Amino acid sequence: MDPAHMGKERCSVMCGANGTPCADCPVKLVREGQGMVHQERSESREGELRHLYVSAFPVRTPEGSVDEVMVMLQDLTDLETLRRSEARYHLLFERSTDAIVMADPRSLKIVMANRQARSLLGLTLENGSRRNLLDLHPGAERAHMEERYRALAAGKPLENVEVEVLDAEGGELTCNACGALFDLDGADAVLIEFRDVTQVRRLQTELARADHLITLGTMNAGIAHEFKNRLAPLRAFAQLIAMRTPSEEKMQAYSPMIIQEVDRLTVLVKDILDYARPQNPKLETVNLAAFARELGEEYAREFRKLMEAEGVTCELEFEDSEWLPVRVDKEQIRRAFLNLFKNGIEACGAGKGTIRVSLRRDDETVGLHIADSGCGMDACTLERIFDPFFSTKGPRGTGLGMCIVKSLVEANRGALKVESTAGVGTTASMVFPLRAGGMDAPDEEMAA
Repeated sequence: MDPAHMGKERCSVMCGANGTPCADCPVKLVREGQGMVHQERSESREGELRHLYVSAFPVRTPEGSVDEVMVMLQDLTDLETLRRSEARYHLLFERSTDAIVMADPRSLKIVMANRQARSLLGLTLENGSRRNLLDLHPGAERAHMEERYRALAAGKPLENVEVEVLDAEGGELTCNACGALFDLDGADAVLIEFRDVTQVRRLQTELARADHLITLGTMNAGIAHEFKNRLAPLRAFAQLIAMRTPSEEKMQAYSPMIIQEVDRLTVLVKDILDYARPQNPKLETVNLAAFARELGEEYAREFRKLMEAEGVTCELEFEDSEWLPVRVDKEQIRRAFLNLFKNGIEACGAGKGTIRVSLRRDDETVGLHIADSGCGMDACTLERIFDPFFSTKGPRGTGLGMCIVKSLVEANRGALKVESTAGVGTTASMVFPLRAGGMDAPDEEMAA
């Protein structure tokens, strides 16, 4: 096929040359003896840019001369679009500020890692495929993370879970992890994004400490006021005793008052020390369901006489056989529960009332709720319950109880929430993150 004799239409269809042979015309190059010719061409047809792949093959006579040229055209427009899209996604993948890894859902072996993952987690292009997702975590967390990754491989997304990972130097980082199952070149793969929040958590801890110190500073005036109120009657009693020789009856009348004021000062000093003392929890894995039943039954027995006198009953609304593992300091949570339980009894007051202890869980957290059917609080009172020395109990309270409870719960990586309606009741909730891992049975370190 001689390009000089090709019809204008046929030449245009093949390469867009409009009937005029061009310098790199594949037919011309084949006729000149270059053998097979392959070219990629781009041209505009009817206002649309098309990408073509042209292949030209010589058809020879028995003598070896080129008699005809066979031309094949392939439209690569869609493939080119896909190629550019893939290039954009690869650019986003590599330049992401989050560490992204992809792994086989069955073996959990890492098959791909972006630049941030290689830098943050110490992965390299050479050894990345030989590492396992579980290798990214400290040894103590691997069994629990394996459960999460297996659930992810089964199709359950991993959403905003805080996990501990090992950095490039072997130190530990706190990361927010998200993951999903997706199709990678026709095969299933799991994609995990790790966002380093170590510095954020450190700053939050420092801000909480600074806020704690600021609160302690503002407490000074309250402490002085409380001590003045308690010392005034003690001074008056001492003056009365010094003015005259008191009779035995007078001493018997004064003594309980003096003891009462001293006891109030003792409680105040203890609460101030409890609030000021840094809370350093000794964390252990606890089944919150069993622990909550233990606490409910223990304090229902301890305050049985008071509750019977006030007509208050205690109800436990959960199954303690459910496995709800949390990492807490049992003694600190016991103190927090005791304070909330006593508040519930006092809120019910004389007459029939109920304290309900219940558990509510979602995918990542579990809440321990202590609800009472007492007097409740209006919105203004509710806003002030965590203010130092603010109390609804009059002289019976120091106004530090809820501050201490909040401090204890937050030291155990939990959150304290209080909801109340005047005349209806109050619900105080201690919410803790569920420990990563299986929920069916405890491992050897999980204690009820």
